Amino acid sequence: MANAAATVPPFSPANAILGYSDNCGVAVTATLTGTATTGTDCNWAVTYTYTVKDACNNPLANQTYSHSGNDQTAPLISCVGNKVRCATTSPTTYTAVGTEFNPTSASDNCSITSVNYVLTGATTGSGSNTLNNVVFNAGVTNVTWTITDGCSHTANCSFTITVNPLPTPSISGPSPTCAGSSGNIYSTAFVPGNSYLWSVTGAASFTGQGTSQITVTWGLGATGIVNVTQYIIATGCSKSASGFLVTLLPLPAPVVGGEATVVAGAVKTYTTAYHDSHVYSWSVTGGVTDGSTTNVVVVTWGSTPGAGTVSVSEMDLTTGCIGNSTPYNVTIGVGGSKISGTVSYYNYSEPNWTGAGTPLDLVTLTLKQGSTTIATTTTNGSGYYQFTGVMNNTYTLDITTTKHWDGVNTVDAGLVNSSWGSLGLIEHVLFNAGDVNNVDNFMNGSDAGLIRNNYLYGASLYPFPRGLWTFWKQSDLTNQITPPTLSYNVVVSGGDITQNIWGLCVGDFSGNYVPPTGLKSSNAVSPMELTYDGTIQVAANTTFDMPIRVDASMQVGAIAIMLNLPSSLVSVENVFLQDGSNTGNSETLGFNMNGDELRIGWYSNLPVEVPSGDKLVTLRLKTSASFKEGQSIRITMKPDLLNELGDGFFATIHDPVLVTKVVEASATGINDITAQSLLFENHPNPFVINTSLTYTLPFSGKVKIDIHTLLGEKILTMVDAFEQAGNHSLKLDANDLMPGLYTATLRYEIGGKVIIKTIKMVHTR
Repeated sequence: MANAAATVPPFSPANAILGYSDNCGVAVTATLTGTATTGTDCNWAVTYTYTVKDACNNPLANQTYSHSGNDQTAPLISCVGNKVRCATTSPTTYTAVGTEFNPTSASDNCSITSVNYVLTGATTGSGSNTLNNVVFNAGVTNVTWTITDGCSHTANCSFTITVNPLPTPSISGPSPTCAGSSGNIYSTAFVPGNSYLWSVTGAASFTGQGTSQITVTWGLGATGIVNVTQYIIATGCSKSASGFLVTLLPLPAPVVGGEATVVAGAVKTYTTAYHDSHVYSWSVTGGVTDGSTTNVVVVTWGSTPGAGTVSVSEMDLTTGCIGNSTPYNVTIGVGGSKISGTVSYYNYSEPNWTGAGTPLDLVTLTLKQGSTTIATTTTNGSGYYQFTGVMNNTYTLDITTTKHWDGVNTVDAGLVNSSWGSLGLIEHVLFNAGDVNNVDNFMNGSDAGLIRNNYLYGASLYPFPRGLWTFWKQSDLTNQITPPTLSYNVVVSGGDITQNIWGLCVGDFSGNYVPPTGLKSSNAVSPMELTYDGTIQVAANTTFDMPIRVDASMQVGAIAIMLNLPSSLVSVENVFLQDGSNTGNSETLGFNMNGDELRIGWYSNLPVEVPSGDKLVTLRLKTSASFKEGQSIRITMKPDLLNELGDGFFATIHDPVLVTKVVEASATGINDITAQSLLFENHPNPFVINTSLTYTLPFSGKVKIDIHTLLGEKILTMVDAFEQAGNHSLKLDANDLMPGLYTATLRYEIGGKVIIKTIKMVHTR
């Protein structure tokens, strides 16, 4: 209101004294003593108060004057100019940002009470203060801003917002498709007046830039991405389609292998790797194919020397993708040589060895030049093979077979163990057979240990790193001092070559296995015999020792025995060399019970002497709870060629015979026998000339009877042998005895139990 009052000047003092006089004849004066303003800026009133006095300063009267009025000034508002936008938040809408559509200015001489907008046209609505975040539809929207001041005066301004819609590109095309393929069309909908900008990753090339469709030749990667940005030329509005991911299926990658140098007119085989559900199309220059659609083709080369090529296209029928090989260059020459020979088993230790060996059929030989296969052949029933039309060059032979592998036991382990430290020159193939580890190209005791374990526990637990079979050219000698090479070359330089080959089962260092023809295994015949010379009585749940004895004296350096035992009736708790006392020479002794089969293996550089009838090994057995009276346990020799004994030089002991007992179930067991129950006495007693010692053995066992003086001096051993169950009698002659008191001590050893009984005897004159 101060502004309002200021618009009316104060009332003139001259007007205030009109009509006043003073007796002194002096003029009166008027002084403004107050101003009062009431109302608002829109409607107001101003009152002025004057005090009138005479010359003597006597107040005469107060004079007031009032003035009223109202606001006559409108507010001011300014708008932006007309605007054009491309849709943003969707193809057909635009969202205002910040103050871009707000009034540029708004003012009033008093106060502003509101600033409002009204939208008409493509977008309708109203609001106040700001258009921030208001969504405008495609088309033309009229915007009117109105400002109102405190006196209800208004002003307005208007403009238009034109929203142009976006294009809506969407890419379609083949995915997955083959890597490296061409003619792949990717497109979006064609719209007149629009232009298109494409980009492609993973492509070798593409055409059609600027149009709604492109044609792509893909590269050889695993994926590709197609992008497009579509422009509306009239408005400049654009939109990009999200990257269209294309899966690129791998192409087959055939590589041709075969003989690179051939004789004119030769018929040769060429191959590429086989894959299920693939078909192959071969093409040849310089020759003709057999029309094969497989991974193997037979080519008949032309009669004119020169050059040729072999190529193959491979199609994956599941994807339709096709891959092409690089042409394989072939030189077509004149002539050619023959490589031939025999493949034989190196049976050098056989008694009738003539140097020929056992012919090996079904052995596959592959002639290679570097990594390229030139030709493949298989030995016939006589072990013969040949390659013909071989051109001058340097080749290698890869030799394999699927024939039955056999003949490896602890005799081989002993021979390897005894040989490696002082190995002379031997056939290379024999060295390979002994170096089963094939890790350091050196044969030693670890190879012997692996052979032993392979025999006892099986090839699945203890496989040979070298494999099952080894082959090498004949008459190629080597030793530990000059480590053998890992491969050898066959050099063709104008003439035929005879190359005979030795073969051995890896581990058969003795070379005494005789492979049968074909793929069958060896005949199930054991070269070792097991017989029986009596029975022993054993109760259920009883541990006892069962000796395996020899029927003829022999020196033994290696043992490989395979026995059958009924595992439902008896278990194997241990196996001892001889009677178990030779512990210093039994560190390599091992056994393995697998089902009903017991394998025993041992070797040593210190052979043991085994007299006729003495123990070769002792089995510590335990009968099961189901071993009932009337049953028996008969240990049998497994019919297998691996049953073998080696002598002190690890040569095969031919046709050995072993002896043991049949175990019969007894109601009375070994553990029930005591010294008190054991019958042992002499008669007469006292005696003069002689006396008979009688004893009864409930079970077969080891018996020793010693005669001692009263002072404990042993003067005689009457018996020290394994005896059968039953009644026995010995006569003690007193001719050499002094009269006096003597003792006779019976030591009875059976089933791991020792029973000792002593009786007193009196000799008189």
